Amino acid sequence: MTVVVTAALVTAILFGAGCQTQKIVDPAKAEIIKNCEMMFIRLKAGDKLAIYDNEFPYLREDVDQETFLKHPMVAKYRVDTLYAMQIDSVTFADTLVGGKRMAVTALRMEYRLKNESLFVQQLNLRWFEVDHKWIKPSSTTMVKQNQFEEDIRIYQEAVKEKEKEESQGSTPDSSGK
Repeated sequence: MTVVVTAALVTAILFGAGCQTQKIVDPAKAEIIKNCEMMFIRLKAGDKLAIYDNEFPYLREDVDQETFLKHPMVAKYRVDTLYAMQIDSVTFADTLVGGKRMAVTALRMEYRLKNESLFVQQLNLRWFEVDHKWIKPSSTTMVKQNQFEEDIRIYQEAVKEKEKEESQGSTPDSSGK
């Protein structure tokens, strides 16, 4: 019975209960929702590396996980009062932002305070697609990420040019030398 109920629930969610037409789920939107939910589940469980994992890649080149966790901003970050989180919408930007696809999630966060009352906070979080993955940076910037990517591009071009020169230099010239 549980399997049937679960299957019916999944079918209703994916295809719409009582609808004759099938709803198509945008894979990017589904990934953002999944990543957002996982980030807050991890944070609620005390895993502050969820923040690190959602930063722009250049951070991992400069700062290891242990150092990141010791940073005052991260060390004091707490979500132990988080009671519930609801994603109200995911909206994609019409244009690229810093050369990246961007989306904004509208969230409603509910916190249970010490006196057992609820505090509700509305948030808009910006998500960026980097290396085919949607991330929500907190302490890193698009400017530094773009510079990091440009430095990699310049390095890769220099390596290709050097390899090209070496391959041309290793073949005998027309005089047979």
